[in-house]
Amino acid sequence: MPPTIDTLLYSLQTLSVVGLIILVFRDGRVLASGRICRYGLATGFVLLLAGFGLLLLDNLGWAAWPHGLALAASTSGLMTIGFGLSRLTAEANQKDRHLEASEPSLHLEIALDLIDQGFVIWNEQNQLLACNKKYQEFMGYPDRLMQSGTSLFACIFYQAQLGTYGSGDPDVIAQDQYQKIIGERDAGDVTVTTASGTILFVRRYYVPGYGHITTQTDITKLKSNETKLIKNEEMLRRQVLELRDREERLENQAETLVSQAKKMDRARRELEVLNAEKDKLFSIIAHDLRGPFASLVSVTELLANRDNQLDDDEVAHLHLSLHQEGQNLFKLLENLLEWSLLQQNATIFNPEVLPLEPLVRSTFALYGAVAKEKNIRLRTGVLPKAPVLTDENMAHTVLRNLVHNALKFTPDGGQVSVSADADNEWMWISISDTGIGICKDRIITLFEINAGKSTPGTDGEVGSGLGLHLCCALVKKCGGSIHVKSQAGKGSTFQFSLPLA
Repeated sequence: MPPTIDTLLYSLQTLSVVGLIILVFRDGRVLASGRICRYGLATGFVLLLAGFGLLLLDNLGWAAWPHGLALAASTSGLMTIGFGLSRLTAEANQKDRHLEASEPSLHLEIALDLIDQGFVIWNEQNQLLACNKKYQEFMGYPDRLMQSGTSLFACIFYQAQLGTYGSGDPDVIAQDQYQKIIGERDAGDVTVTTASGTILFVRRYYVPGYGHITTQTDITKLKSNETKLIKNEEMLRRQVLELRDREERLENQAETLVSQAKKMDRARRELEVLNAEKDKLFSIIAHDLRGPFASLVSVTELLANRDNQLDDDEVAHLHLSLHQEGQNLFKLLENLLEWSLLQQNATIFNPEVLPLEPLVRSTFALYGAVAKEKNIRLRTGVLPKAPVLTDENMAHTVLRNLVHNALKFTPDGGQVSVSADADNEWMWISISDTGIGICKDRIITLFEINAGKSTPGTDGEVGSGLGLHLCCALVKKCGGSIHVKSQAGKGSTFQFSLPLA
């Protein structure tokens, strides 16, 4: 057989052996390192080139012995190359499988490092399983400490050495702090402040059979804003209180001003009343008293100087005029006296139980002559038997003034009547006449002292205008009220009330 064919057969046999070896090595039964694989490949290529060189010399006939040596060199080179290739292939496959298996955990690690919260997992034996960079930053732990399997106590001891928990023996402090942390795990969410002053909101979870998971959220800014809000709220509350206090002071001042204004207005009205009363008093003194006294002087002068020249009728007429002027003057003086006592609050109110009928009867008896002269009928209506509780002099003064006014403004042939009606509390006494009546405008100010000049009677009788004002004041002093119903040309009815006994 030619040498080339022989060489080819040996080469095919060698390749078959190498293929088998490569298959064995690809199954992972060779545990050589990567460096040995690289050296094996280099040695295999050198032996393979040497084998081909010896085969070439053998074919050229330059030497007889290289044939066997070439076969050995080629076989060894191919086996070594196969060994290197198989090992590199196994290592590549192993790296690919490792990358495929670690890819999800790598993604998770990257994601945890990107979040703003601290995250840590401790197993059931309080050993570190995993944590992110934020947790390490919050707690101030170095990289060498944050390795899987590090105990919780080691981390606490590290902080105790730094003086985070105070001064003293770090081992004792770490033991105490460790027991405290373990005991507070079931306490729920807490807020803690780190050594750097960062305020963390810590939320803890426990997964049975797995361990404890803790998340940390930096709430320093939130707490700072909360503190500012609380301060602002407190400041606003103080401002609101100050505003309320100021508002109350202003309201009090306003009430004081209103009260002072009311007092001033009341004082002004009282002063106006006093001025009106003063003017009325001066008017009475200047005119109403002067007139009756002038008439008295004139009548007495006629009687004194011309007594022998007057007949009996003239003398009788002068005597009647003298009597009338005397009555008018006496009535005016009585009213002035009562009015002045009222103004000085010197009127003594002496209530007593009185029947009404004697008061009416005595009043009619007083004005019987005046009624007869004017041909006016005095009539007594229904008078209840129930007594009244009042001051006799005041009640008599009121009746006297109202009956006198009724006679004054009733023409000849008219009628003046007194009647009464009682309810559960009051006796209502009415003095009615068929006189000239009163217009509406006059009724409004009828009982005021400054009501104006008194209206002359139907026979020219004059008055002071003080009587009705005095009646109103006396009725109020007795606890009652007074009012009038009238229409011009149709008479008037004055009604006042006195309390029942």
